[in-house]
Order: sequence, then C-alpha cells, then structure tokens
Amino acid sequence: MLSSVFTKAVQWGIVEDNPVKRAEPPKGEAVEVSYLEEADAARLLAALHDVPPQYSAMVQLGLFTGMRRGEICGLRWSDVDLEADTISIERTLQYIPGKGTVFTSPKTKRSRRCIKMGADCVQLLQEYRKHQKAERFKIGSEWVRKVEIEGKTVENDLLFTKWNGAPIDPKTVTTWFPGFLAAYDLPPVHFHSLRHTNASLLIAAHVPVTAVSGRLGHAKTSTTTDIYAGFIRSAD
Repeated sequence: MLSSVFTKAVQWGIVEDNPVKRAEPPKGEAVEVSYLEEADAARLLAALHDVPPQYSAMVQLGLFTGMRRGEICGLRWSDVDLEADTISIERTLQYIPGKGTVFTSPKTKRSRRCIKMGADCVQLLQEYRKHQKAERFKIGSEWVRKVEIEGKTVENDLLFTKWNGAPIDPKTVTTWFPGFLAAYDLPPVHFHSLRHTNASLLIAAHVPVTAVSGRLGHAKTSTTTDIYAGFIRSAD
C-alpha cells in the first residue's frame, strides 16, 4: 500500500523517489485451509434437517456452490434461474459499523459470475422458496417490500433476510455456525470452510483447476493453485 502511495507521488512530482522499493518484504506465510472431509460433509448435511430452514439453505449453498458468505447473503431471486439451473453472483452484502448492512460490487471482476447448479441445489432452492413465501404471508404488512441495493431502491426479493424481510447481517450465520457444529460433534471449522470444502471435493473429483477457479470467482487461476496446492497433489 505504501509503495503504491509513493509511486503515485512520484508520478505527480511530489517526491523524486519511492523509498519503499528498497525495502525487503517478509516472506508470506502459507495459507492454512480448514475444510470438512467427505464423511463429515455428509454428516453436516444430515444434521441440517433439524435447524431453521434459512440457516440450512445458507449452509447448503456454501457447500454446494463454494460461494462466499457475503455473496450468499446478497442473493436475490432475480439472480436465480431454476429452469436453467444457474445462480448469478452480482453483489455482496457486508455489515459496516455506523452504516449497517451495505450491498457492494463483488470482490473482483471474476467474482461476478454465473454458477451452474446441480439437482440437489435446485431442489433445495425450490423448497426454500415455498418456505419463504409462507413466512412472508404470516408477516403480512410488516414485511419490508423495498430495499436499497447499490444506490437503487428495488423490490425486496432477497433470499435471506431478518424476520421481517430486511437484509440480514452476514455475521448472524457465522455466529450461529460454531454452536451448530459443536451440537452435532462436527469438526470446529468456519463458515468459510464450506467454500474450501466445495473446492476440495471438486479437485478430488478431478475437475480442471480452471473450472474450480471460475466457480470460486478467483481473480487468477494461480490463486486457486496457491491455496489448494495440497488438494491438487492428493488428487494426483
């Protein structure tokens, strides 16, 4: 960051040299990835029958698609095509202190992507949509009908919300997740580990790394190989 600041200062003629270029940066530590083994992933899916439908759907989407938490929370039904079996990732949702929940553009250009769904994922969303419609009917006039997304007020068709249809705080599911895992004696991984689990299962199934990278929305294929090098070697 400092190097980019000084480089711009050199371009603007404020300073003659970028002193940061002479620094020796420390070596980056290897990224440790936590994920679920295949048997534990199956146990996780079985345990989800006993949890609230919204949490169940969010966890399954993380496992089936490898989407990031913020991408899942930012989904709208207009992003889902149950006939073409696709999900379009067009935005992410994050909580900013003082501002609340804010919809923003995806992390990188490649993060804006279209994911093909399998039959299990399609069935999941079909059932969840019926559940949400029933809940919305119960709430009636208290349901939030309009939401602001990236500066535009639109019809509220969010998949995952608070009880009244307002955008959900992404931390809600990650706060709930550890207690769920402990209750069913599952490994203490993070919600983001579902994304890593999805990638590890794809690689173990010999899906090309370029395809895995595209589904995860990594900016470069090298990012995928750097993070999942161990999985790629095991697949070999």
